[in-house]
Amino acid sequence: MQALRYSILENITLDGENSPLLDLGSRRVAKRAITTKNARNEQMWGRFLYKRGFWVPKIWGLVMPEDDPEGIIDAPYIVMQTLEGEDTTHLTGRSREEALRQYKLQMGRVLNFNIYPVDSLDRFPGRNSRFNSMRGITYLHDFESWRKGNPREIERMRSILNSKSFWELSPQNKPS
Repeated sequence: MQALRYSILENITLDGENSPLLDLGSRRVAKRAITTKNARNEQMWGRFLYKRGFWVPKIWGLVMPEDDPEGIIDAPYIVMQTLEGEDTTHLTGRSREEALRQYKLQMGRVLNFNIYPVDSLDRFPGRNSRFNSMRGITYLHDFESWRKGNPREIERMRSILNSKSFWELSPQNKPS
């Protein structure tokens, strides 16, 4: 908790000034959650996926504002492993092809568990993932909105995942 307080006070972020990720050192970050429900959801799905061998950040736990008697911690935070790598949506060439191949496989496995990845497959491929080219691994992240899906939702996501036109999209040419 001390490392989190210090990072909040000193604004030691991982990805720039307005980043929701605070660098705690020792390959750990604290991700600011919008609500307690989102924090608990992120923790639940992250741990569920991690235990089943998905490439996701290891989640150590939650720090809630009520846990801090000094009142420095003003929102729920998820303490998790730092993910090394580049945002998959910014990749090009062979790195992009490999990252998206792995992304497609992992998202297919997610759907096999009837998990509805709310904001990961409905915009463009590779959203909410990072590719570590040194390890050759695509990590999934940001599960705060995920939930169990009904059969129709899962089938819709599966058809998006298998659609050729979906894989031709990128953040730069996505439909508005």
